[in-house]
Amino acid sequence: MAGFSVPKRRFKKASDRNLLKRRLREAHRQNKSLLLPDLKRKEENLVILYIYQGKHLASYQEIESLVIKSMRNLREATGLSKDG
Repeated sequence: MAGFSVPKRRFKKASDRNLLKRRLREAHRQNKSLLLPDLKRKEENLVILYIYQGKHLASYQEIESLVIKSMRNLREATGLSKDG
């Protein structure tokens, strides 16, 4: 399960906030397979909250690379990549 937030303080226009949330959502959807098999195998649940902290409208490619990096870091930090 994942949640997505873009602060109104940094992006005044709702259309900009919505665009970034759509990009975050899609990047997560496309790459959640990095975590799901290990979570299912270990019968665990995980809740992720993405809070966009950038000051500019990032492209989908920028967001996707950061989402992948965060998932890999999370996988290592929680020990999901280990057998057991």
